[in-house]
Amino acid sequence: MLVVRVSMIIHRGKRDEAIRLLVERDAILEAQGVPKAARMYVRKLASAGSPEIIREYEFKNLTDYEKAWAKRMKPTPESKKWSAQFDPLVAPGTMGYEIYELK
Repeated sequence: MLVVRVSMIIHRGKRDEAIRLLVERDAILEAQGVPKAARMYVRKLASAGSPEIIREYEFKNLTDYEKAWAKRMKPTPESKKWSAQFDPLVAPGTMGYEIYELK
């Protein structure tokens, strides 16, 4: 099993809006057959520069991940509108992606 972690730092005062938009995006993507995030972590206490939000997605294998991500990244009018709202909330250069294999 693979766990894909997506992390980001959100601009100060924008966390609630970012969470709302991420949950909204999950619903849109799930309707398109893309798995929603298995977990969302929201920073409570951490050192400076730590991600504000971490989301984890689970996939059986790399092929399933690639298929889901291809659907996820396909531009649609809805995704373009969502990105226009969400992208300004993320501090530039702080979006990170990691893929882990569970053993």
